[in-house]
Amino acid sequence: MPEENLLGSEHEGFRLIMANFQWERLVMALNAIGAMAEALERALTYAKERIAFGRPIGTHQAIRHRLADMTALLHSCRSLTYDALRRYVDGDGVTREVTIAKLVTQRAAYELIDNGRRMS
Repeated sequence: MPEENLLGSEHEGFRLIMANFQWERLVMALNAIGAMAEALERALTYAKERIAFGRPIGTHQAIRHRLADMTALLHSCRSLTYDALRRYVDGDGVTREVTIAKLVTQRAAYELIDNGRRMS
C-alpha cells in the first residue's frame, strides 16, 4: 500500500482501533445513563400520579425506598462514567476505567428500568 494511503503509522492499526474502542465504550456508558435518567423521571412522575389507598404511591414507604435506590444507582453510575470520561479527555490510559463504566452502567440500566416497571 502506498504510504500516502496510510491512516497512521505502519503497524499501528491495532492501537488505533483499540483507542477507538475506548470512546465507543464511553458512548455506550453515557447512553445507558441517559436511559436510566429517563426511566427514573418516568418512575417519579408515575409515583406522583398513580393513586393507591387514597394517596399517590410515591408517599408509600416501599415505593420511596425503591425510588431512592434507583436514584443512588443512577448517581453512582454517572459518577463512575464521568470520572472515566474526564480521564479519557485528559489523555490518561483508561482501558480499565472505561471498561468498568460500560459494564456497570449496562447492567445497572436493566436493573433500574426493571425496578421502574415493577411499580405499575
